[in-house]
Amino acid sequence: MRKISWLALLLLMLGDSAQAQTRLFVSGDVFADHKRFSGNSTESTLDVTRAGGGGGVGVQVSDRWDVRGEVNFGGTTTVTQPLLPTITAFQSRTRNRITAYSALVGYSLAPTSAVRLTVLGGISFLHVKTDIDSIPAGLLVVPHTNIDNVASPTVGVEVPVMLGSHVAVVPALRVHAFVLRTDDTNGFAIRPGVAVRWMR
Repeated sequence: MRKISWLALLLLMLGDSAQAQTRLFVSGDVFADHKRFSGNSTESTLDVTRAGGGGGVGVQVSDRWDVRGEVNFGGTTTVTQPLLPTITAFQSRTRNRITAYSALVGYSLAPTSAVRLTVLGGISFLHVKTDIDSIPAGLLVVPHTNIDNVASPTVGVEVPVMLGSHVAVVPALRVHAFVLRTDDTNGFAIRPGVAVRWMR
């Protein structure tokens, strides 16, 4: 009976120790959504910047390592181009939005500092919606929507600045690389921003 009591006490101590080393954190962020496309398709040339926002939740599993999940909603960007070179009244219009669902691992280079640089890597699943029509509507261009769901390697960096034991302001950068399946267009989504983070 005494051995069982000692074993139970040891398990409780180990559990408390593991819990002390593990910190849950949640964050909300805003960012500038820089989309840089390449390829020959004029319908996919959307080198545009717009604001976006999102949030995430993660677990600090050690002084240096964390794992996290994030969802980021880019803003809808619009590009118009003349249908006829010399007549600007007739245009094609392309609207695009990228939503990223990310699973990332973070590594802190200076875990004991109040300002700690963290590098990130992982994978994102991008939902890319592209609406194509014309101005005036229905002229030469048949309105249609392209939907791409693609995996994207993702890297990032952030510099959490602790404002207390539970709150940090986090300047951050995420970069997603992708290839769209509907027209083989490739590109990058570059998202510098800032987040507010709360840690338990």
